[in-house]
Amino acid sequence: MTVFSIRNTISTILISGCALFFSSPASGYDAGPIKLHGFLSQGYILTDGNNVHAKYTRDDGSFAFNEIGLNASYQLKDSIVFNGQLISRDLGDEGNNNIYIDYLQADIQFTDWFGTRLGRFKVPLGFYNQTRDIDLARPTVFLPQTIYIEAYRPFVASATGGLIYGNIHHDTFGDLDYELFYGIPGEDNDSCLVQSLEDMLQGTNMDMNADDAYGISLQYTPSLNGLRLGATVISGNADFNYTDLKTGYASTTSGYLNPLTVFSIEYAIEDFTFVSEYMYCRQYTSWNIGPISLMEDKLSEPEGFYIGGSYRVTDQFEAALYWENYYGDKNNKHGSTQQARGQDKYQAWHKAWKLALRYDITDWWLIKAEGQIINGTALTSPHYNDPGTQKQYWNSLSLKTTFYF
Repeated sequence: MTVFSIRNTISTILISGCALFFSSPASGYDAGPIKLHGFLSQGYILTDGNNVHAKYTRDDGSFAFNEIGLNASYQLKDSIVFNGQLISRDLGDEGNNNIYIDYLQADIQFTDWFGTRLGRFKVPLGFYNQTRDIDLARPTVFLPQTIYIEAYRPFVASATGGLIYGNIHHDTFGDLDYELFYGIPGEDNDSCLVQSLEDMLQGTNMDMNADDAYGISLQYTPSLNGLRLGATVISGNADFNYTDLKTGYASTTSGYLNPLTVFSIEYAIEDFTFVSEYMYCRQYTSWNIGPISLMEDKLSEPEGFYIGGSYRVTDQFEAALYWENYYGDKNNKHGSTQQARGQDKYQAWHKAWKLALRYDITDWWLIKAEGQIINGTALTSPHYNDPGTQKQYWNSLSLKTTFYF
């Protein structure tokens, strides 16, 4: 996944220098068939009770939260476009300002109802996974974690393979957009997912090996203006090889999503936008420590949803309110499994109210603030939190500013 590593300050200077080259920060570079644009953001996360996304957020907060992106496209013909994006990001111990290829693809559209993207493409998951790095597209700092879990981002953001897509239009019934894909998901041994698994399994030197993933995404836009419906079904699996610290054996844990399903609905009317998404997953896990198979195909069924709305108060100011609800296993909503292990039952759920405010200083510079009141720790990472120190009720504040060119 990583192309090469670079210090954050050098990355910032590089992208800022590119921005100064252009005639105006908002315009980027558009010369005939060639387009070059980018973004740079810096954030801050402060919590009480528990750390989230990074260490020490519950102390003085953490500035280990930034993103830099540079994207380019070349239109060979009306129906053929080559495009790609490089990203450098840091979120806690994840990313570490390495530069990697977010997507790099040939997009060929034969007709309205049939086209293909070949190479490294953005994975269609729910309404917003393909645009999760575009701050202009939403009022919140983070996408709802009940669907778009940050720890899984390197695994679900993009894949290498092929995707076919198209639009089927009917004058009376509206439009149906489809995307059908097959590919190898991204891998990142520094991701929060890998580091958390190392802590949970008491292992070291964990290496992630993603296998094939495939799925379909459907979006239906009926003749009713402002309404959009969606459904996504994805299956995939990955192996995590590591050394067990207790025995010294070479060990493996394997995870299978079979499948992950997301249902989505969005309705926009005038300055209001209402949205809700529901996720259900059948997740199978097996462990092997050396020659010993400890458990085969243990099933858990994560479930999550959110409902929210936003209001564009003025051309520059937008406010949003969300309710999020997530369970690590829908058959263990009250934490009985955790209690049987001597753990806190609130590790079984995550419930949160979120208020987000966005202000567009210019059309190329925005700032955001996002506050949450949270009950539960199902979405906190053991890599950032010591056992026995977490709190059931806690709060978080995230700030972010983003510059576009």
